[in-house]
Amino acid sequence: MELRNFRLEEPSHAIALEGLGRYWDLHAYADLVEVRYFTVENTVEFHWRVPEIDNPWGDEKNRAKGCVLRFTEVRFLKILQAEEKNTNADDCVASISQVTTAEESATSDPAEFRMKREWKANEDFGLLIELQSGRTIEIHTQSAELIPA
Repeated sequence: MELRNFRLEEPSHAIALEGLGRYWDLHAYADLVEVRYFTVENTVEFHWRVPEIDNPWGDEKNRAKGCVLRFTEVRFLKILQAEEKNTNADDCVASISQVTTAEESATSDPAEFRMKREWKANEDFGLLIELQSGRTIEIHTQSAELIPA
């Protein structure tokens, strides 16, 4: 996956993105409000919103009211509910990690076995978003772009 205009703060267990000259803390105040799949375009969008408070992103110069991650040429998308249902925390990101994309691994191996501390240049990866509720969203695509909202 090519991250076009942002990067994860850390390759594993990140809570923030760095891009467009700003810091985007997706854990503290940002709420994941929508995941949209566009069938004809084969794209997925994740939409976050923040409350109108001082410094919700953890960056004084970031004045965006929200952001969108747009994924293009989707190859794999999996959303799993946690064993214990705690949907009150479905809007809060616990972590985002890069994971290997081998199809058989994505469906059978635990995510922690597919994370790495270091990734080689041009090495393909997917993203695993873990929510506070325990729900997970895994996506493998050609590219991802950060769009302020």
